[in-house]
Amino acid sequence: MFVGALIALAGEGIFLVARFSLGPNYSPCYDAYLPNNVTRDGIYRFSRHPLYVGNSIVFFGAVLVSGSLLVLVLFSLIIWLYCKTIVLEESHLAREVPGYSEYQSRTPLAFGVPRKRNGKAGTES
Repeated sequence: MFVGALIALAGEGIFLVARFSLGPNYSPCYDAYLPNNVTRDGIYRFSRHPLYVGNSIVFFGAVLVSGSLLVLVLFSLIIWLYCKTIVLEESHLAREVPGYSEYQSRTPLAFGVPRKRNGKAGTES
């Protein structure tokens, strides 16, 4: 139970860092407010969707804390919905926000090492 709480707390930390990194580009619904630019620094250098990642980690911690099969089923449903939302959001942002397609090609979906323009891992030159 203690481990689940620590995992949830770590997820909340990721969520908060991501939320504040977005600043005025934050919107609780991707189609409610379209950002003027792409946030590429901070945690968004390593993940295109750290808000979803952070929330998913919080929910996973809740599964561990509860030990409930029902919470596990609900967690699975949430992850499925997040995946569907990410596909729609990515398509919308690539169409509507200048520079998003290039950001999308260089930045991992969840977490990882950003790619250079030539496709190799690492930082920009």
